[in-house]
Amino acid sequence: MSDSLTLRGAGQAAVLAAATAAARAQAAPLGVGLVGLGRRGLQRLAQLAACADARLVAACDVDETTWATAPAGIKPQADLHRLLADPTVKAVIIAVPTHWTALATLMALRAGKDVLVEPPVCWSFAEGERLLEAAKASGRIVAVGHDNRTAAAVRGGVVRAQSRVVGAVHTARAICYRPYVPTVATRDAAPPKTLHWPQWQGPVGKLAFNIGLLSGGWTHYGALGHGELGDGALDPLDSARWLLGGADLPIAVHSSGGRFGKDVPGDTPNVQHAVFTLADKRSLAVEVRGLPSPDEVGLRVGAMAYGATGWLTEADGFEPHLDYDGKGKAPEGLPQVKLPGAGGSDVVANFAAAVRANAPADVNCPLLAGVRTAQYIALAGISLKLGRALRFDPAAGRFVDAPDADKLLARPSYAAGYSLPA
Repeated sequence: MSDSLTLRGAGQAAVLAAATAAARAQAAPLGVGLVGLGRRGLQRLAQLAACADARLVAACDVDETTWATAPAGIKPQADLHRLLADPTVKAVIIAVPTHWTALATLMALRAGKDVLVEPPVCWSFAEGERLLEAAKASGRIVAVGHDNRTAAAVRGGVVRAQSRVVGAVHTARAICYRPYVPTVATRDAAPPKTLHWPQWQGPVGKLAFNIGLLSGGWTHYGALGHGELGDGALDPLDSARWLLGGADLPIAVHSSGGRFGKDVPGDTPNVQHAVFTLADKRSLAVEVRGLPSPDEVGLRVGAMAYGATGWLTEADGFEPHLDYDGKGKAPEGLPQVKLPGAGGSDVVANFAAAVRANAPADVNCPLLAGVRTAQYIALAGISLKLGRALRFDPAAGRFVDAPDADKLLARPSYAAGYSLPA
């Protein structure tokens, strides 16, 4: 046998071996590391347990009292760096407070992991831009855990809105009329020994410890979260943006509100209104009422869209209401818009299938969508803080003739050791 034939055979064997190894790797469930064992993390853990395409191989949380919730065979840790260095971890689910989401996602991308990150995906407008740049450079799949993007009723409503079943949609609304129930204790205290407090604070730096922060109270402090706008109103806001279509940033924003009621802890509003204007004059309005309030045509938390000939509301699964009495007949023969993503039963199953197939287009909520929703929230927060309406230049990524507002597009500083990686 000639050397050339021997080499050819060896080459073919090597290709076959590589293909076999790749097939075996594809056949094995995706190894997932879970970052955050709080309420949201446990929801994803339940979905992960039911997912044949993925399995939990590592978990991380800086609060050791959560470690008991990990499945048998998983030994949680507090060090995110160690979890990301684990070769069995091929993808991560990030379910942490908002002040940590961008940093944790950037760290995961730098470690070569595919990422499912819970929204809001960033605390500031600038962090969102950094995420988009890093994801593009990494080539990894990044999905966002907006459950509404997988919900069949919402997806159906978006198809109707974008297919103009109620005419051209000119306005979308998101509402959150749920009671604000404070979870923050009346007094600060020393952090328990089971909590890795410096790591929990992360990018923010030194804070006074309050046990209520660990039970979701963190979202009501502006240095950590965005109040109800980034919590209860989060998915409705994302749905409202989706009903309008596109990923455009607004050209103007105005937000007002405050904290009303007696002994209300925190510094973010429990009553807030925000209106965004797009370049084509369409608008998006968000309203948060954390105090007693009636529902709106059966809806307390959700989204609505108003078109030239009718409206859609999440209260009834986005069934079309035509004409002024809402009883008109829907037009026939309209071209149906095809939504991005593969749909499916839940967020984790969708993410795992997309990663296994190396199919970014199958992700129901891509990073750009999650970033834009988080940036809308950040822009509303800036308008609220300055107490005035602002014009914004989407192409430049900054406000128009408002240097004081531009300074708020990024976090003023990051604690030592927690800066965003280059």
